[in-house]
Amino acid sequence: MKLWLITDEFPPDYGGGISMYADIVSRGFADAGHEVRVITASPRAKVEKVTDRLVYVRFPRPTGHEDPCMGYMLSLCRAYYQQTMALMDAVGAPDVIELPDYNAIGYYLLQAKRLGEKRLQRVKLVVHCHTPSFEIMRVNRSPEYAFPVYWIGQMERYCLAAADALVAPSRFMRERLMPYARGNRFDVIPLPYRFHQGQLPYEGGRHLLYAGRLEYRKGIWQLLKPMARLWERGERTPLVLVGGDTYFEPGGKTLGRMIREQYGRWIDEGLLKLHGLVPPQEVERLMAKAKAVLVPSIYENYPYTNITAMANGVPVLVSRQGGQAEAVSEDGVNGFIFDWEKEDDCYHALQRLLGLEDGELRAVGERGYRRMRALCGLDSNLPRREAFYQSVLRQPDVITPYPFLTPLTQTPWPEAVANSPELPGVLSVVIPYFNLGKTVEETVQSVLRSDYDAGKLEIILLDDGSTNPDSIRKAEELARQYPLRLERISNGGLANARNTGIRLARGEYVCFLDADDTVEPAYFRRCVEVLRLHENVSYVYSWVQYFENSHDIWVAFDTVFPYFCAQNQLTCMAVVRRKDYLAFGLNHPAMEYGLEDYDGWLGLAENGRMGVCIPEPLVNYRVRTGSMTRSMSMGAMIYLRSRLRELHPELYRQYGQELYLLLMENGTNLQWRHPLHSNTAYRADGALSEAEALSRELNAIKQRRGYRMMDWLATRVYGNRLVRALRFRVWPAVRERAMRRKRRRMDG
Repeated sequence: MKLWLITDEFPPDYGGGISMYADIVSRGFADAGHEVRVITASPRAKVEKVTDRLVYVRFPRPTGHEDPCMGYMLSLCRAYYQQTMALMDAVGAPDVIELPDYNAIGYYLLQAKRLGEKRLQRVKLVVHCHTPSFEIMRVNRSPEYAFPVYWIGQMERYCLAAADALVAPSRFMRERLMPYARGNRFDVIPLPYRFHQGQLPYEGGRHLLYAGRLEYRKGIWQLLKPMARLWERGERTPLVLVGGDTYFEPGGKTLGRMIREQYGRWIDEGLLKLHGLVPPQEVERLMAKAKAVLVPSIYENYPYTNITAMANGVPVLVSRQGGQAEAVSEDGVNGFIFDWEKEDDCYHALQRLLGLEDGELRAVGERGYRRMRALCGLDSNLPRREAFYQSVLRQPDVITPYPFLTPLTQTPWPEAVANSPELPGVLSVVIPYFNLGKTVEETVQSVLRSDYDAGKLEIILLDDGSTNPDSIRKAEELARQYPLRLERISNGGLANARNTGIRLARGEYVCFLDADDTVEPAYFRRCVEVLRLHENVSYVYSWVQYFENSHDIWVAFDTVFPYFCAQNQLTCMAVVRRKDYLAFGLNHPAMEYGLEDYDGWLGLAENGRMGVCIPEPLVNYRVRTGSMTRSMSMGAMIYLRSRLRELHPELYRQYGQELYLLLMENGTNLQWRHPLHSNTAYRADGALSEAEALSRELNAIKQRRGYRMMDWLATRVYGNRLVRALRFRVWPAVRERAMRRKRRRMDG
């Protein structure tokens, strides 16, 4: 079997659980005789032939500056697609490509297969569910609707829906992601672990160990409350925290700082120790010398911390809220389990654990080792994965219907529309035309250069009452020179022209093309191919290349609610099924200042007719001074938006709550670009990077008065007891005494 593994975290550039998983799986399958390639973004491009059957393909990670129209995350997703397809062209297609759910880095590969990319049709695309960012954001109480993390979450949901099959390490994660899988096969296989000879034995130490990020989701903040109760009652067992820090949005500071402020007393007494990041070997050493390892997450998949501890014979105390409980299975047998949903259950579990003798703990650790060996050892785990992949390869490919994230029920066509005649396979290109004699010929020529079957192409030049003599003559000249129909109507505005054009069109498909825009040769063919492939797709469009007064690209996405209610996601140049448009997309004359095409697309969408975007710039939009869109005032824009709400009341009522959150967290939609373009410093997993978190925290400190330097030191200098004492005890006490003296002087 030829297996390609795509990952955005891989040694030596990244550590952590995902990196460990990718390393173990790739080496294990290669050792078992399969051909394996790992594709990963890296600071430098490099192809490493590890063995005859294992190759690492590293490509340069985008900097975010190559294409400012896309932003970093979109550039990264595109880069993974482009590198994978280029490798496929060079060495041939694999049997299976495994993609992670996080960051949606497989988004364009999955979409390309759904859009009919021939090179991917025999390749099975399997999504491995580590933990998507949209779940992490929710549990961490971070802004779920802020760009770009909101849209990354939408892309992750698409990956779950579009996969040929899915696999998760825990039943816990499978149950939570199953609603997004749309009935796709979804198996559970625990993470693999490479057991080595001579692993550190359990020594039965005196401290408890937490190894993981200081993150709200990980339960460490919640764990400290019962630990503090035990310390208050005389328990002297220290708790050691190992791992990096993260920013906690509701607290407005890092979780590490919150811990230092709230539990500084226990730090000073040596019962709570924060070590920060340490090398993996040091983590295992601390585990071996610990009394037990704690995994208190309030939401977790199948953490390698738990696997590593049990694999070293170290007893573990875990919460029921995650795959760690599945690994332990039986409370008191292979480890200890508590439930956050039961009041004081964590406290009583800690009491029970701390009351056991070393021999009892060692016996629990030994049973945990045997269970982990059976679940995660390569001799049993890899055959399960191999059998899963082989069974997926035997599945028939099903790429229809198209996996829209927010599909609405399709309204039947009115009888008159359903019975209206049309020419099968014919594409009618309607060019509304008003005094654009200087540009219209370029538009017509671009249509005629199309690689769509010329015998199936109808061009209608619709003169909307032009008044310029040169433009009138130009239309007549084009009618004589090119194979097109010239139709003249009295000037009634663009909405009326499009409504008239759709009624004049005879084709099964229709495209409205403004008389100053152009299309690429492949555009019509590729749009119609998607429409023929997916009956549930009503219209197809692409990214837009601006020209003349701008050279930017309008990056677009499939139609998705509620975002589509706040921002148009396509131009008028989409290729649409004629009957759908005639039934639900006719433009309202009330949209007299513009946005008439947006109104039509909303009408289609609210009747269950959704659109798909081809992620390439296949149409060209002329940005010219004085155009209707460019000259629209803010007042006109606000008025038109209010008209949209009045014309589509049920749509805005249905998505009103989510729209409120989008606007609250991103500002007015009149200033949005695209939902992945943002200057915020959020990581894709929903947390701020530690450096950015500290920077924000320091900036917030600078806004306050009185103790800037001490705050800076307390934030930066971890483990310095003197600094903590000065910042959190001495300085507040001095300040309070000074305030009391000031009040006494004022009173006197």
